Amino acid sequence: MKIKESARVVIIGGGIVGCGIAFHLSKNGWRDIVVVEQGQLYDTGGSSSHAPGMMFQANSSRTMTEFAKYSVDLYKNLECDGKPVFRQPGSMQIAWTSERMEDFKRISGFSKSWGLDPVLLSATEAREKVPILTENILGAIYEPTDGVASAVLVGQALGNIAKDLGTTFYSRTEVTGIDVRDGQVRGVLTDRGRIRTDIVVSAAGIWGPLVGQMAGVPIPLIPMEHLYVETSPLSELKGETMDIRHPIMRHQDKALYFRQWGERYAFGDTSHKPIPVAPEDILSHKDAEDTPAIRTFNPTYLTKPIESAVELIPSLRDVELIHTIGGMFSFTPDAMPILGESDRVRGFWSAEAVWVTHAGGVSRAVAEWIVEGYPSMDLRECDINRFHPHARTRGYSLARGVEQYSEGPHIHHPLDQMDSSRDMRLSPFHEKSKQLGAVFFESAGWEIPQWYESNESLLYSSNEGPGNKRNKWASINWSPIVGAEHRKARETAAIFDVTSITKLEVNGPGALNFLQRLTANQMDQPVGRVTYTSVLNERGGIFCDLTVTRLGLNRFMVMTSTAYGYHDLKWFKDHQEADESVIINDVSSDLGCLCIWGPKARDIVASISSDDYSNDMFPYRAARYVKIGGVTVLAIRLSYVGELGWELYVPNEHGSTLWDALWGAGLPNGLIAAGLGAFTSMRIEKGYRLWGTDIHTEYNPYESGLGFAVSQNKGDFIGRNALIDAKKSGIENKLCCMVMDNPVDVVMGSEPVMSGDHLLGYVTSADFGYTVGKAIAYAYLPFAYSDPGTKVDIVYFNERYPATVSSEPLYDPDGIKMRS
Repeated sequence: MKIKESARVVIIGGGIVGCGIAFHLSKNGWRDIVVVEQGQLYDTGGSSSHAPGMMFQANSSRTMTEFAKYSVDLYKNLECDGKPVFRQPGSMQIAWTSERMEDFKRISGFSKSWGLDPVLLSATEAREKVPILTENILGAIYEPTDGVASAVLVGQALGNIAKDLGTTFYSRTEVTGIDVRDGQVRGVLTDRGRIRTDIVVSAAGIWGPLVGQMAGVPIPLIPMEHLYVETSPLSELKGETMDIRHPIMRHQDKALYFRQWGERYAFGDTSHKPIPVAPEDILSHKDAEDTPAIRTFNPTYLTKPIESAVELIPSLRDVELIHTIGGMFSFTPDAMPILGESDRVRGFWSAEAVWVTHAGGVSRAVAEWIVEGYPSMDLRECDINRFHPHARTRGYSLARGVEQYSEGPHIHHPLDQMDSSRDMRLSPFHEKSKQLGAVFFESAGWEIPQWYESNESLLYSSNEGPGNKRNKWASINWSPIVGAEHRKARETAAIFDVTSITKLEVNGPGALNFLQRLTANQMDQPVGRVTYTSVLNERGGIFCDLTVTRLGLNRFMVMTSTAYGYHDLKWFKDHQEADESVIINDVSSDLGCLCIWGPKARDIVASISSDDYSNDMFPYRAARYVKIGGVTVLAIRLSYVGELGWELYVPNEHGSTLWDALWGAGLPNGLIAAGLGAFTSMRIEKGYRLWGTDIHTEYNPYESGLGFAVSQNKGDFIGRNALIDAKKSGIENKLCCMVMDNPVDVVMGSEPVMSGDHLLGYVTSADFGYTVGKAIAYAYLPFAYSDPGTKVDIVYFNERYPATVSSEPLYDPDGIKMRS
């Protein structure tokens, strides 16, 4: 067949993901779609070809769970050649240790939050479902809607529908290059000719980094080899005619997974030494004995997993291993997929690091994104542009991928920190913080103090109280020093290193009009004025939230998220009009930011500066250049913790001097250095929203309590019409503050919020408010449950903890402290 000369979109990869994207694009009405596969269509020789197809929907990430739920719903209604492509025997995760059994209570909680229906089982109940299990297990968690899909058959079923709708498939066709000119995809080069196109979707799996290289787009993904075994028949299953009747199983305490295969069993293991594979070292289709994604497994790694498998299922001791392979699958630095359009090349889309469990949901989301300009669900965790430049390198991908592989079976705490690739980005205050015993957490490569061990001396008797004693889970990666720093900042003053915040300069004659169009609030403010605003998508969802400082007639400084700075930067650049005279620069690495907040902040700063910091001369939300301790800094009077103070932006080379000047002046006034832990508890106490947890694209400003930052009268802006419609129709849910009835009941986030048996929502942010003396949680609740005084329950480790909806903010509701 002669290859087509042009296409609306070319999808590289004919496995389950590529076929799924073709299917969903076709269902959205797109035509002239081409799928190119280097191997055999559907059975591509990649991960889909040997995947056992086990689908465990529950995931601590709501996004991943939603992908899986949609995939189950899609697959269970598909057939291929008259055969179902999905079976639904349910799943069990097995507890071998008491710690694992306890963690199942937490998993049960977030699973219910995401709309699943898990059941905690005793050991006896688990063995009733899988009688060949040993009696030594402690119990299990069971999800009845999980199951097994054949990746090859799913791909074939979706591909056949896409074909019927006009998609063209080319198998045995190798992509040799991607034509990129002026930062835009122009075509795909193959060994059968060139296809002209403006859109390329890489769904190449373990070959994804090689496809990315062709376009100059880094795909931070590393293939990893792992053990997969199929056994000869088990005597207990003799005569079994169904492919799978037993629930699929995970045995995370020993890094194993299991599935029945008629009379036989299959299991996989990830406890062995990590075996990363460079994408360029994967054999070609013609050179591979089986398929490129399968290798002969190193027999020296077999002993431990076989022993662990027999320990769980004793009857495996008497069977032969008839099929033992090293199968490859993809790992990323954060164990999440890599989705979306690259910020480096327009028209280059990634749909990589996607497993069978999530392929249906991912393919729908990517198709929506391409067609509509944004997906129907928030994909911040998966966006290719979440990776900052340091995280796009092969070395970083390898180190973090190996660590993700090794850590995968462990019990994960939301505040756990990675060990590899640390100290990548250091603020100008880093050495000062180290000298004070800072405990660093990492975000986007930045090392950020969480608390300071030097502040242990602040733990005096008057600090005893419910905030200093936490339940076991909430006390992990936490110190009571956090509370001491919080109180000290409220009582005197503290300096916070927030250098990690993303800082963008927007300059040029068109800068004001550009920002007016992109943001929801009024940007036409006097020079030296700061504005808080949201950036919305066309549906009115909050794409990011910003503080914007007008530094000149045509010059603005935009501050946005640390972790998602490049995600936001791409949105800005994507929405520049061709004739718009605007220059956008990322200056995050040029400027340090040291915040001084607290009742004594003015006295400390004024003592080492000749500038006037009075309310009349330097009011709240004002910005100007001043000299502090001989250093010129941009001082912005804002406070994300609800106290008097300033954000001080300083060139990195002068950072140490600024710290020393503030430190010297502040120590006699009780100044301390405080970390992100105190910062977080103070902002939750004050009711400030955090993008990515409390707010994101699935919520609009009215639901989020940010309607005050919308200026409908300023003229048109992206999302304005959607907000007008939302205001007319009224909101169904509202972000609410809840106070735990017992102040020692600190929760962590993602827990279900219940009224009787009715799921109302889930916790977005939570912490202890050390000044108000209350444990606080936020959640979106139905409007009928949003009135202060409403009683709800928060389910934490399978126990119901009473809470009460409260007016907010709990601390300084009139904002007097910040404006004093």
